[in-house]
Formats: sequence, structure tokens, C-alpha cells
Amino acid sequence: MGAANGSTRLARATESMLRARLEHAGGELGLARDAAHRALELLDGAAPWWRLGALGELHGAGGGNEVTRTEAEAIRRHLGIPG
Repeated sequence: MGAANGSTRLARATESMLRARLEHAGGELGLARDAAHRALELLDGAAPWWRLGALGELHGAGGGNEVTRTEAEAIRRHLGIPG
């Protein structure tokens, strides 16, 4: 992935994560889950800090599972964030 393409993907992922937060705040949990999933797809394992945020939104909207919880815990450990 080239730098410009990576920057564009990160920008789109950030927009999706912010959209998830807005939808969640507005009570639209299904839309929040969809936006969080989109952010995770765009990040594709990159940008762990942003990925952790998207996982948090997914879980907050009721869309998390054991796999995503385990991933979030691993990212927190990697970043040195207490659990």
C-alpha cells in the first residue's frame, strides 16, 4: 500500500470511527456497529490506537464478541494501556 493510499484509508477509517461514535450517541446502535465494522475493515490490522477505538465503539454498540475482546486486550497490552 502506497503512502497516499494508506493515508486515504486511515482518513476513511477515522471518519467511520467518528460516525460510529455519533450514531452510538444518537442511539442508533445498528448504524454504530456498521460504521465500527467499516473502520476495522479499512484499518486492516494497521494503526493500533485507532483500531482500539473502533473496537471500543463496536463493543459499546453491542457488536463485540470474544475474538474482538481478545484483540482489544492484545492491543492494549501492546500499547501499554492498563486493562
